[in-house]
Amino acid sequence: MGRLFEEELPAPSDPVEAYEARVRYRPVQRQIDIGLGLLQAPFYDPHYGQSLRYATLGVAVARQMAMAFDDPHWSVDLLERDHWDGLTAWRYHDRSECFSRQVEEYLHANASATRQLIADSAALNVAFRAYLTWLGFKEPNNDFNLLSKETLPGLNYSNTALFFVAYAQQHCSREESHRWSSSWAKELPSYSAQQNHTWPRLQVNGPLRNLEDFAKEFHCPIGSAMNPATKCNIY
Repeated sequence: MGRLFEEELPAPSDPVEAYEARVRYRPVQRQIDIGLGLLQAPFYDPHYGQSLRYATLGVAVARQMAMAFDDPHWSVDLLERDHWDGLTAWRYHDRSECFSRQVEEYLHANASATRQLIADSAALNVAFRAYLTWLGFKEPNNDFNLLSKETLPGLNYSNTALFFVAYAQQHCSREESHRWSSSWAKELPSYSAQQNHTWPRLQVNGPLRNLEDFAKEFHCPIGSAMNPATKCNIY
């Protein structure tokens, strides 16, 4: 019966090709498509430590899982049935307002940017917790050969610090190319007239400043830009 139902669903309008390095959530099909391009460097390599894998591939998958449970995809299904009661909807929108205020520190108010920041923040938190869970299973075994791969020679960073560095490194790019490229202009939120910030900068700083573990790792003073007293979270 499930197979018959799946065959009646329309084909995705923007399919993920095997060679692509991206993940896409399909709300109609209720599935996550992963391009095989993500299973190669710089996202994945057999020689990478788990901290790098969780920070790249793990975050990419977790982001799409988070988007599967956001307001547009979960509150109302394909038959227009509301899955959220009034209290759940109120709590979600109340917490999302915190993210909206953070977006306005970087960009003009934009619902799409707020939704993306919510997903990115949730994904970073989930992936980091998953990595800590993996460490919890491995450390008691004293497998030093395995755990030694969690740090990199020549870099004075702990394994957890490398997780955050690897996450941020995914968004390294030439800022000018984003600011003036017509293709990017269609996808990115508009820039703030008050701040010299870009969307890639918000993608990095936004989720990181909402994670207490990041502030502890890099000793960010409370109340500083990367360790605000008020942090946003939904899940």
